[in-house]
Amino acid sequence: MQQAITEECKTKYPVLLVHGLGFEDNSIFYDYWGTIPGALRERGCKVFLSGHPAFASHEDNAMFIKNRLLDILKETGCEKVNIVAHSKGGIESRYMISKLDMGKHVASLTTLSTPHHGSSMSNLILENQHNFNPLMFMNSMMTYSFSMLNPTLFKIGKTLTPEYMKNFNEDVKDVKGVYYRSFTGKIDNTYPKTMWRNLNEIMNMHE
Repeated sequence: MQQAITEECKTKYPVLLVHGLGFEDNSIFYDYWGTIPGALRERGCKVFLSGHPAFASHEDNAMFIKNRLLDILKETGCEKVNIVAHSKGGIESRYMISKLDMGKHVASLTTLSTPHHGSSMSNLILENQHNFNPLMFMNSMMTYSFSMLNPTLFKIGKTLTPEYMKNFNEDVKDVKGVYYRSFTGKIDNTYPKTMWRNLNEIMNMHE
């Protein structure tokens, strides 16, 4: 654990970072959280990573995150954690809080670019998975880069569609006492990554 230099990010409860679809916290191919955990620790925040599987269902990952959270509480002696979740991880965190009786152990849930109302990209990728469209193929391969190795990926994609999330939201309610926040990002024509600009253009056409 890095020694804190300041305490400007010190919180009453530790922070649990919950990743999304595609890569895990300890992936040798992709540094999921980049410099964020280290920067927070240097500023007095106790940070933990979820370590859950990258390609599992909402329900399975929610159970994994629950067990990870309970381990953190035992290690730190705290009663609760603050969760910061990215993308699909936000859906799984919501399910854990609501359906696995973990509201009493979560002070806050902050979601980053989580498709709470579903993603039109999921529908487009599922609809075009057997068609060769160069742009859609490129973006499909990015989103489901390991689909040939993991045949459950397109099944997971169905749980990120607007239709699925409509039913999910009717069933998975916010829990009283947990502070919920949701943030998103914005990409414009000046963004340096061509792949993400292409994804953004497609999303703008369909949302």
